[in-house]
Amino acid sequence: QDGSLHCVVDFYEGNGIFDQRGLHQAVCYLRSRDGGVTWEKANGTRIDLPARPEQLDILARTTKTERHEPMPPPEVLAQGCIVATRKAVPHVLYISHLEEPGQLVHAWLDGTWHRQPIEATQDAFAGHRPTGCRGTLTTDAAGTLYVLLELQPLAGGWTNGKPTRDMGWNTETKRLVWVVSNDRGASWQASLALPAETVLNEANVERPTGVNMPVAGQLPPFIYFDGISRDPEEGETIQNSVYFFRQEGAEEPDKTEML
Repeated sequence: QDGSLHCVVDFYEGNGIFDQRGLHQAVCYLRSRDGGVTWEKANGTRIDLPARPEQLDILARTTKTERHEPMPPPEVLAQGCIVATRKAVPHVLYISHLEEPGQLVHAWLDGTWHRQPIEATQDAFAGHRPTGCRGTLTTDAAGTLYVLLELQPLAGGWTNGKPTRDMGWNTETKRLVWVVSNDRGASWQASLALPAETVLNEANVERPTGVNMPVAGQLPPFIYFDGISRDPEEGETIQNSVYFFRQEGAEEPDKTEML
């Protein structure tokens, strides 16, 4: 509401195309108070453009001097997402594999940056972990935080505690869950957003743009597509349907197919 732009940036850098990919990975924050003309850190320090990660507020970071495996899996997943409450407090969600597979981390700015792992998904869905979280964090008029998260089975598809690229194509055993906090991140509760047998891909939740603040106490609408999620084989045409999902009051959820 004060006109500030809050931005979270993912860095995935290297010296080559394959063997040296991902030498430097980071999730960083910056802010603009003049519509994007100039940018600054949270403490007001001016950022020179084009910006480097070292100039920004670094929320998570890993560096390597050498890599041998081709196309290594990310260690700090590029897929941080951000939302600002009505009180202009930015909240950031990202996933890190540095300490354990699929660790979901909530960061927020209150004078200084605070970081807190979210363990609600591990408690409710012990056999699953998130591999990505882009487009999944939102808030409502009361300041409730909503996370719409895709979980993948922890039993397969991981290498050295990190997800493989092929996991992005897995649809049959994926779970879509809500992770909700009514106290601005102090505690979280996790529950299924769709039945466990639902085939889904790329769920994306509605976020406030300044004029469409979601109704307090009501789960925000979201969209997703079904069917196959992979590169088509030669001569193959992949057909998917896109769904808009909303829940009104205490009634049963309503799912409407979009054309």
